[in-house]
Amino acid sequence: MHIFNADGSEVMMCGNASRCIGKYVYDNKLTQKKAITQETLSGIKVLKLHTENELVEEVTVDMDLPLLANSRQINTPDGKMLAKTITVDGKEYKGTFVCMGNPHLVIFIDDIKNVNLPAIGPKLENHPLFPERTNIEFVEVLSHNKHKPLQEKQIHTRYNKLTIMD
Repeated sequence: MHIFNADGSEVMMCGNASRCIGKYVYDNKLTQKKAITQETLSGIKVLKLHTENELVEEVTVDMDLPLLANSRQINTPDGKMLAKTITVDGKEYKGTFVCMGNPHLVIFIDDIKNVNLPAIGPKLENHPLFPERTNIEFVEVLSHNKHKPLQEKQIHTRYNKLTIMD
């Protein structure tokens, strides 16, 4: 399976696209299996299809364990970036590199409303630290008491604002 960004660049893996593929092939009767495999550039992924009334309601993708080091995807001496500072336009962001097959920079912040993602996203995505570019996630944690699914607002193909809430 080849997955492409809106700009035409190919990605190694995309969880959201994989979920859409799982729903599409089952709902369009291309498979009757409730567990299917998908070959991606980052390996074989297992998709579990959760159905109700013969339609997929949810798809779970086994993305493998996240890697915190990958010297091909981040230009640091050890191929890591754990809560380190990255500076763009004179502003410092503390981020962590996470590889889920494709590179991600996760930045925890206090107030997600203060992030001008269309302005800063492309600059972080194309920062020299990331030879293959990177996905950007700004995360605001509202509570540590409970874990619920992430509320995701897609701003651009490669940039997200995530809020973790009760």
